Amino acid sequence: MTPKQKLHQLKEESNRRQLRSFSKPLKRQIVLDIETKVTTIAEVSREYSVTRNSIYKWIYSYSKNRKKGVRTVIEEESISTKLEALKGKIKELESIIGQKQMKIDFQEKMIEFAEKEYSVDIKKNLVPNARMVLGRTIPIENQNVCYGILNTSKQSFHQKLNRHLRIQEEMGYLLPMVREVRDDHPKMSVRKIYRMIRPKTIGRDRFEAFCFEHGFQVIVSKNYRRTTNSLGVTRFPNLVTGLKISRPNQVWVSDITYFELAGKWCYLTFIIDIYARTIIGFTASRELCAEQTSLPALKMAIRFRKSSYHKVTGVIFHSDGGGQYHSKEFLKLTRMNYIKNSTAYDVYENPIAERVNGIMKNEYLIPYGVDSFESLQKLLPKAVSLYNYVRPHGSLLFDAPSVFENKFNKNKRNRIQKKVNVY
Repeated sequence: MTPKQKLHQLKEESNRRQLRSFSKPLKRQIVLDIETKVTTIAEVSREYSVTRNSIYKWIYSYSKNRKKGVRTVIEEESISTKLEALKGKIKELESIIGQKQMKIDFQEKMIEFAEKEYSVDIKKNLVPNARMVLGRTIPIENQNVCYGILNTSKQSFHQKLNRHLRIQEEMGYLLPMVREVRDDHPKMSVRKIYRMIRPKTIGRDRFEAFCFEHGFQVIVSKNYRRTTNSLGVTRFPNLVTGLKISRPNQVWVSDITYFELAGKWCYLTFIIDIYARTIIGFTASRELCAEQTSLPALKMAIRFRKSSYHKVTGVIFHSDGGGQYHSKEFLKLTRMNYIKNSTAYDVYENPIAERVNGIMKNEYLIPYGVDSFESLQKLLPKAVSLYNYVRPHGSLLFDAPSVFENKFNKNKRNRIQKKVNVY
């Protein structure tokens, strides 16, 4: 049977129906004929009295070239179903929030324990790191929440940040200044260095911590070797016990200390004016006799004080009673200048002289690396000059001895009433 005959037969079968409807096989055949160009849409429309729109629907439904898609039917959820789902999400979120809160509480406790253990305010020191986190990871609109978490305002936060930046900038040039001071004063404490430099944006404790971090902590060494030999010596009374010191040239104290060089002993003698702790006489010697120790130091002190005050009459000269302070030449020199001799009967009755001995040896001469008697004689005047004119003293309101004494001389009407019970 030819295609036309088959089409005619299907047409007859369709015409037998009472209602105007076409069977599926007929529709498939018509669509096949149109696709194989046996007939056209116009011819089918005239022949079957069918609109073009209907023919296009047949082609859409029965064409072999049509791609069949998957139809998805979305059924709307009921309100009760939505409520149940929301309740489930709320419970899940509450559980997550509870775990997060437990974690936050635990971290807060750990921070408190760490602060007590290490004596550090961790939250206070978080500002620089918090600034990096705020700037890099947290959107601008959420940063106000972070200020609340840090228990600070935006203004306060940025003020602390700016202060931290200024401190970091100042620390950058503080380090070479500290090194320069330590070159001249190898064993000076960082607290005295702070008083000398007086940084603007950093406090004392932060400055000390900064110096310790960079290795400027001083290790103190103590020595207890005796150089006093007072056997067979007539002692003088102690004239300074309980005495109030109110002016320069009132009391001088002196002591002799040893200094080791290449396995041999040298000796250092210092004479100090108690009022301002000024070294007014000194000498270095190889022998422990008066001609090389106490006598030249006293001559230097008399010259130095006569140039400043024109006289030394009535000065009390206090020593530890060693034989060097009772030689004929030494006593003759004190009588000629009307200087009163005083003797300490215990090491604790001459503490300032002992203290100066330790400062000169342990803070200057030993760190300088003195290795010969010639270098000792060369570096000793430098050390004394730094001690008198640069090194601050806590007992002098952190002034150098020369500065403190000059203040006294410039303000004789309104004198600095520094009255010290020396012993």
